[in-house]
Amino acid sequence: MSGETVGEPVGAYGDPALSAFELDFFDSGRRRRIALGSGWDVRFEDVAPVRGFRWNKGGRGFAGWYYTATTGSHVGYESWLERDRLILLDFVPDLVGIASQPFWLHWRDAKVKRRHAPDYFVRLADGRVRVVDVRAEDDVDERTAEAFAATQRACSAVGWEYAHVGVPDPVFMANVRWLARYRHGRCGRESDIAERLVEVFRQPQELRAGAEAAGNVLRVMPVLLHLLWKGALRADLGGALLSSGTVVHTSEGHVVGLQRRAGGHGLLRPRSGMHGDGSQMRKLSRPATVGVGDRVRFAGQVRAVLAVSARAVTLTNEDDSLRDVPLAVLLGDEDFEVLDAPLEAGRRRWCSDRCCHIAYMRRRAAGDIPLRHQPTACTECSGPLEPGRNKQIRLTCSTLCHSRRSNRLKKERRSRE
Repeated sequence: MSGETVGEPVGAYGDPALSAFELDFFDSGRRRRIALGSGWDVRFEDVAPVRGFRWNKGGRGFAGWYYTATTGSHVGYESWLERDRLILLDFVPDLVGIASQPFWLHWRDAKVKRRHAPDYFVRLADGRVRVVDVRAEDDVDERTAEAFAATQRACSAVGWEYAHVGVPDPVFMANVRWLARYRHGRCGRESDIAERLVEVFRQPQELRAGAEAAGNVLRVMPVLLHLLWKGALRADLGGALLSSGTVVHTSEGHVVGLQRRAGGHGLLRPRSGMHGDGSQMRKLSRPATVGVGDRVRFAGQVRAVLAVSARAVTLTNEDDSLRDVPLAVLLGDEDFEVLDAPLEAGRRRWCSDRCCHIAYMRRRAAGDIPLRHQPTACTECSGPLEPGRNKQIRLTCSTLCHSRRSNRLKKERRSRE
């Protein structure tokens, strides 16, 4: 790969910043380095990333590629926070181009050479450009803040907009992430269903009722969610998680009593992060690290995790009752904190085979029927109980007591087999 360096004398442009900054990028497979003022005709939304996307073992970042419906191509990201921001950018209706890690921005800080690669370069339909850096507010150190400030000066010099964005609203993000599953054009191929849905939702109504009115729900739902992604249908994505009762309407429709948050959700403008002592990036990925048997702080109280699914966790209350909490609500709580680390995979498999609790009995149709067994904690260490494959109720624990009873339980299991 051949390289090309084009230099510009200092003061060659009216604004000193145009020659004080340099851009290093790939152009049709060639490495180029030019003065900031010379890059006015480069379409940076089409350039290749200046560095690869990878992660190290034990690191906090998870790199990958995301298929964008906007460009019909894959765009890279270096963390889950960047991936979520990429989903939000793809959700912007007037966005026509996205590039990840588009260039190195070089400058001098006193006598020290500095460089920074912005996370995203965004082109809007009206020709405007926005350079986006993604970093949680509490993860920005002094050196990073200096790099962001220098990038903002460079963008201002060439008429680009600059945004440093942090952790998005958890409820809004959960809804957009769900709609992103239906972003591909194949979900909207049935134009006759799409036309019926637009006609049905001219009068605002609940999502499920409108889907049933439009035809077979199994065929209608993918098209409905695709129209929500495209913006042909609308709903309040910031108030609560999408459900059968979510009010949906067309862009011309009017929803009486539907409260929207002031100012909407700025997908491209900076947003302040959530408050808290822990890192916001760790909070964002915490649903993957919460396991059965953990103790968490939620709503100002310490609770035990009894079950985990892809959308919610089951926690204990002070009165030993059980409560299902959506992951978006759990993340949005300022007090949320994992107090105990998850069990190792081997220990968790051991516990799932041998320990059980009675959570499955909580969904009885008649709530006033007393349960025959109501154990909620281990009798020896007060640790939470965990579900197993058998239906027998054992007062055993998934944290501290299993080693003392392991031999006896193994013998009992062999005898049953």
